[in-house]
Amino acid sequence: MAAVVVDTTGESSDKEILRVVDEFQAYLGTADAEVKQDEPTRLPLAFKSLEQEINFLGIVAALDFGRGFEKEFVEDTGRGFDDTSKFGVMHMHISGKELDADLLCTFNAFSVSEHFGLKSVQVEEEVVTGACYKLVDGPLKPYANLVEKVMQNIGKTTKSLGKTSLGTFIVSKLKSAGMTAQTLVNSLGSTYEAFHDTNGGNRKAVQLVRNLYNRFAQEPTLVDYVTVLSDVESLPVNVDAALVLAASNAKLIKSELIPVPRTELDLLKSDDSSIEAKARLETLEACKAILAKVQSAATSCQLDRFLRARYGSNEHPRVINTSNY
Repeated sequence: MAAVVVDTTGESSDKEILRVVDEFQAYLGTADAEVKQDEPTRLPLAFKSLEQEINFLGIVAALDFGRGFEKEFVEDTGRGFDDTSKFGVMHMHISGKELDADLLCTFNAFSVSEHFGLKSVQVEEEVVTGACYKLVDGPLKPYANLVEKVMQNIGKTTKSLGKTSLGTFIVSKLKSAGMTAQTLVNSLGSTYEAFHDTNGGNRKAVQLVRNLYNRFAQEPTLVDYVTVLSDVESLPVNVDAALVLAASNAKLIKSELIPVPRTELDLLKSDDSSIEAKARLETLEACKAILAKVQSAATSCQLDRFLRARYGSNEHPRVINTSNY
């Protein structure tokens, strides 16, 4: 994986932003720029109510830690990150678990091993040759710790609000006067640590609200919720590691994303955390500036697709030990 270095001369350049504005403007005149709604997240599952389905989608979104553990997942299960997270929550649902606040408050690393089908949360270590073994933390223990932290945060916060589940909280917000897609994102980010992500514009909450909008848009009976979230196209871009790399390749940000020759950021380390936070914030602000300057009507989803297609790479840095992506 190639190291990524971004221009740190201190010129960010408005010049570079204007160059990308011109490129994006040209892209908007092509067929590729046509708005393509994401397919609604519909899984082959039966739900007792809309609240239960929203709760399921919310938990899946909260567990979107990006691809920091992709290598370990493939070695352990043969599945990628998205499939592993969805598999775990689906397994809980299918096994009859009510994913309510009470259950999430008791969720732990053993629950991750049990429901997510992971063998390397804990592994056996030989103490006496061929005779005695002990359990030690395995390669996916940091992931299990993150899942436990997120699940318990959702459970405890939801109970403190007097709600029974994340789904009931979201539905109550959708029914509130003056609610919009952006205010729902803000509410999720300010209420739940699991969705709070200042440097990335509350990325996981944005993705959840987009998924909810697309889900609601498929059913005429949910038209009121579609109206509530009608500003969904104005939500910010999805600031994940891949988009940050695309922005750096386009010279839109000044921060050095990864000092040579490293290709990994460990966010338990303060220096790495500072680099990552600054790079993501600069990416978010650069994208806002582009959308503000472009002459044609454009959405953040179109800009997101354009940057990934034009400047993206599969060699983005591996970001570990973070619940943000």
